[in-house]
Formats: sequence, C-alpha cells, structure tokens
Amino acid sequence: MQHNVEMMEKKGDDWKNKGIRIIGISIDSARDAVVNHVNDKKWTSVEHFFRGASDCSSVYGVRGVPHVMLVDQKGNIVFKGHPAGRRNLEEDLEKLANGEKLTGDGIVEPVVGDKSGATESKAQEAPEGFTEMDSAAVDAEITKFKEICNTKFMVDEEIKKAAAPMQRAFCVIVMETKFLPSGTFSKYENYRVLVGAKDGVDTVKKAFEDDLKDMTFNVNNQIREMP
Repeated sequence: MQHNVEMMEKKGDDWKNKGIRIIGISIDSARDAVVNHVNDKKWTSVEHFFRGASDCSSVYGVRGVPHVMLVDQKGNIVFKGHPAGRRNLEEDLEKLANGEKLTGDGIVEPVVGDKSGATESKAQEAPEGFTEMDSAAVDAEITKFKEICNTKFMVDEEIKKAAAPMQRAFCVIVMETKFLPSGTFSKYENYRVLVGAKDGVDTVKKAFEDDLKDMTFNVNNQIREMP
C-alpha cells in the first residue's frame, strides 16, 4: 500500500484527470482498525474501503495479501494476483489510462461476450491435471480419510499382519494448488504404494479399494508384487 500511495502522490492531478484510481480494500476485522491504520500511515491520498461481511475475497479468488487487481477502461479485470507478478505497476496504470492493452505475465485478454456487447475475462486454461475444486468439500473428505486411516488401516489386525513384512506399504493424499489470474486450480491425488508378496499386497489393496471407494481423488497405484 505504501508504494501505491507514493505513486498517487507523485502523479497527483495528472492521474486524477486521467481517471486513474487506486482503491484499497481492507480485510481487517473492524472498521475502526482500518481508519486508525490509514491515518497513522498518512495514506489518505488513496481511497480505502472496509470489506466487512462482504464475500468479495472469495468472489475474486483472493488467497493472500497483498493482492492486486488491474481494471481497464471497460471494466475488465486484466490482471489479479500478487503485485510482484507485474514488473512496473506505475507503467501499467499509465497504459490502461491511455487505452493500451497490457501484455506479459499474468495478463488475461478480454474477449467479446454475448450479443449485448458485454465482455468477460478469457479463462486461462488450467494446467494439465489441475481442475477447479470445492475446497470445503475437499477439506471434509481429507478429514474423513484421516479417520479411516486411524480407525481402520492402523488398527485392523489383518491389515497390519499383511503389511508388516512388505517392503513398502503406505497410502497418502497429495493436494497441490496453483493460484492463477483466472482462478484457483488443484490436483488432488491418492498415492497407494505397495511392494511385497502377492497375498499381502492383495489384502491391503482390497482394504484401500473398499474403504476409500467414495473418495473423489485420483488414485495413483504403484504396486509391485515380490516372489
């Protein structure tokens, strides 16, 4: 925010005449905290708003601070993410004010929308193997996975006996998330690594298949039967 204030004060009336606005949206827990902080830092040259009970952070995919959004003259969000994702924000604002298109890292090109002339941000393709997910649903499923591990796999005598002599016997979840200008994409996988005699492998594998059959992760089996 300090850098934004310095830019606004440096450009002064020139930016105001061009319609350039720098707006800060605070995620503080109380409005008074925002007011006091702004006054203490002397950040009064920049507009400030208090998020309050708004769900704007979820709507715009904010996962951390600082988080910047650049909006062109037509109201299209052409960039959103950490400010370090752009080399020169001051130059970006000048270009947008002059009606120029931004290029480079993180820029999402606006495309023509419906027949009314509305526009929408062109969704950046998700990285290979990644999709948009309901984080709350995934968290609930991971909790269920932990419970099954603790109440079944770790205590069931048949499974313990089958796994004991095996060289490898484990089952883990890996959740990888990428935060991109167009959205949040995740890869949610379950690795089942079993290396040992066929009878033991079959017993443990069946337990995994039976007790985890309702899970939504992608299953990655790495199984090797030993003589």
